[in-house]
Amino acid sequence: MSSAPGHRWTCLDIDKQEKPRESAGVARFSVFLMTLLAGCIPTRTIIPKGVHSPFADYTSDLYGDNDMWLCKPDLPQNPCASADLTATEILPDGSTRRVPFQPAADPPLDCFYIYPTVDLDPNPGNHTSFADTAPMLKVTLSQAARFQEVCRLYAPLYRQITVGTYAAPQWTLDERLAVAYSDVADAFAHYLGQYNRGRGIVVLGHSQGAFMAAEVLRHFFDGDPFLEPRLVAGLVIVGRVETLPGELSGGTFSSLPVCTDPDEIGCVVTFRAYRDGANVAGDMHGPPAGRESTCTSLGPPGPDGRTPVAGSYFSTFGAGLSRRLDDIDTPYVFYQNLFSTQCVPGAGGFKHLSVALDRSPEDRRPLPFDLDEPRFEKTMMGLHTVEMGMLQRDLIQIVERKGKVFRAKKPTL
Repeated sequence: MSSAPGHRWTCLDIDKQEKPRESAGVARFSVFLMTLLAGCIPTRTIIPKGVHSPFADYTSDLYGDNDMWLCKPDLPQNPCASADLTATEILPDGSTRRVPFQPAADPPLDCFYIYPTVDLDPNPGNHTSFADTAPMLKVTLSQAARFQEVCRLYAPLYRQITVGTYAAPQWTLDERLAVAYSDVADAFAHYLGQYNRGRGIVVLGHSQGAFMAAEVLRHFFDGDPFLEPRLVAGLVIVGRVETLPGELSGGTFSSLPVCTDPDEIGCVVTFRAYRDGANVAGDMHGPPAGRESTCTSLGPPGPDGRTPVAGSYFSTFGAGLSRRLDDIDTPYVFYQNLFSTQCVPGAGGFKHLSVALDRSPEDRRPLPFDLDEPRFEKTMMGLHTVEMGMLQRDLIQIVERKGKVFRAKKPTL
């Protein structure tokens, strides 16, 4: 599909946007210049007036079409349910074993997932063609499909911004992010109206998807008397979640707190991962004055203060691996207890998740990459390309545990 069937996205009329008063000649030139710099900014998807929480029976004109969903339980052919997620586990003695994957038959929770940036166009823009959804599906299978062990997975397509948009002027970035989020918001409202039926909800996103996840949490759940009680957890991975100093909320969210306990529900799990000892400059991601950045511990620490990583899944067809792993013929490779993590402060008040290799001298497992590689050190991206796989088993376990607490506390919601 090139776009949603029967739906055409038109360009935003920049001339009608609010601007400072100018002379007619200057105004015409400003509009011309803005249009030239911005290109075509598509119009936003609008939820009709009068439609509000809890969005009972709401049907989206756009997301009522199955073609606008990458993965959804009732799709005639749901690629997230049918994909081969078999992994080869590499054991400490160097031997291997196959680890099959089977989604839960009737999981008790719902996971709403927003995929990260896959459009690598260096020019500012929104991704408006869905003729080829392979890039979106590839990252969704790597990052989110395994959560089907514990939840039903919903993943909408949306007009995300291109990677080049991040270098555009701030007004262009803001306008195009608003277009992308308008799709996500409409998809989520449709999900609430048609599929949720009072089930516990996990909102999950990474990178650009984390920005969208935070917006969903802020606009739909934060302080909402109908929907906040349905939130199991938000997983905002590599998103900006900030709080008031010494508090667990009051910054990005008014009432939703950052998770501090494994059995806490209705809270937010968030982190940005870097190699232990990396030179992390916090000016790009650090908090503004009067705010604190946040980092969620993924489990109880050991004697050294670090938390062992339960399990890591890496795609054997992805960009994360820099070393060839011989005799691996499955789509994924799996390691248990290969890394450890710890939330640490950084420059400018920037808290982040420190990740270190953590194995005994007798451990003979070949590594999928070297944490000392320049790509993990010399950019502000840190472990961006591998962190979701590196910590995936732990995140699934967090959702599973919080889901059990949710069902015990709210069995009749």
